[in-house]
Amino acid sequence: MKGIVKKIGDEITVSCTPHRRKAKKRKPKNPDNERTPQSISAAKKRIHELTVCNDWEYMVTLEFSPKLIKLLGGDEAAIQKAKQWFANLKKRTKGFENFAWLLVPEPHTDRRKKLHLHGFIAGIPETELIDLSKMKGRKPASVRARIKAGDTVYNWPGYQQKFGFCMLTEVSSGNGNSKDRKNKWSYYITKSLREAAQYRKSGQGLYFCSRGLERAEVVAAGTITAAAEEYVKANADKSYAHTAGPNEPIYGYTYVMNDDALRTQKIINLIDDE
Repeated sequence: MKGIVKKIGDEITVSCTPHRRKAKKRKPKNPDNERTPQSISAAKKRIHELTVCNDWEYMVTLEFSPKLIKLLGGDEAAIQKAKQWFANLKKRTKGFENFAWLLVPEPHTDRRKKLHLHGFIAGIPETELIDLSKMKGRKPASVRARIKAGDTVYNWPGYQQKFGFCMLTEVSSGNGNSKDRKNKWSYYITKSLREAAQYRKSGQGLYFCSRGLERAEVVAAGTITAAAEEYVKANADKSYAHTAGPNEPIYGYTYVMNDDALRTQKIINLIDDE
């Protein structure tokens, strides 16, 4: 079995899968624009890694005005417009040098049928935000619910004027610690990726993020014996199986546990370098 040990934040993962030779033939093109279960699973895994490995300041919901979408010619054009705007802010605007984002487009599932993005943002100057709890007047139900729960909720006028309604919630506010809140929000933004995969064509990303983000670190890779895998399994806090698709046989597992220095080093020593 092939074993790969990764450090993801304060956790490590150990993936145990068969050794496989790379296919010599190119995969056939996908004329129906269908995504494979593996690609959806890979996107979920990558989103989780980017969530855990980076210091995010705000959980965000960013909407697009239906009038803007119509003017630009569709959802994908609106998303590309927002991506370019984010990149320009980081590159050209004073105070946004450390601006970072991880965003997932959501399909039109709400009753208002509005395209929106969920995800994380960091590095936006405080002067660009308005505390919604201090604003007078009636607020949307979603905002009122967050404020009632003890969250610090902001509006970003720069985004709202250009694209539509937005809501930013401090990761460190409200109930629970920052790690738990990030993990919970990560689960929330990835739970509908399968539906989003049907909504977005092949080639249109299921998520987009800024450059330079911290990612999982591979600390060991090689061959792992069955006995070594049993040790990893016994020490894991949780695990998930690898399959080629629904109702397909399991071909491997990934085990997740806290990054205890001694235990992690012992697991690394169990991997025979290739």
